[in-house]
Amino acid sequence: MKLRQLLVSLAAALATAGAAQAATFDGATGAATVTSYSDASNLWFDIDFTSAGAVTLNFTVEAADLTGGLNFNSLVRNLSGLGFDQLVFSLSGATFSAPGTLATDGFQAIASQGWNAQQLWATFSPALTTEFYVGAPLGTGTDWTLSLAGAQVGDTFAITAAVPEPGAVAMLLAGFGVMGAMARRRRNAA
Repeated sequence: MKLRQLLVSLAAALATAGAAQAATFDGATGAATVTSYSDASNLWFDIDFTSAGAVTLNFTVEAADLTGGLNFNSLVRNLSGLGFDQLVFSLSGATFSAPGTLATDGFQAIASQGWNAQQLWATFSPALTTEFYVGAPLGTGTDWTLSLAGAQVGDTFAITAAVPEPGAVAMLLAGFGVMGAMARRRRNAA
């Protein structure tokens, strides 16, 4: 009888424990609504922007996170009614160790895209008015892999998704143009 009660208690504990989380999600701050679908080794999110801006997803490293990379994907929705020219994901305290896919729902095209260890980005033509997929949130494509190399249990890291204002993108491009002109001028003067 006691063995049966023990087994029932153990089964109940396992049922209520649920799956372990990949890196403890400590919440989001910023200009979007975030829903987490994360599980044992996957950081999966829906991010709904109602205006241009940024949202930061904050995490605490768990022991299980240090044994390998974490898969990351996100479904990003534009609920603003305005087009987004660019989307940038930046990491702090983690790095991208393997690329995944970037895609739209097909109503707009990705004009350019790229990534490095700290960021991934995409620009759109025409401007994005619907959904964007980082990795495989709908089961097609490849998730991005995050590395926590050098991290310890209890450390924190963050993922920031940003949609710059159209004027900010124009100023950024103008700034790159000015820097290029200055470099040419210096090269020609030398």
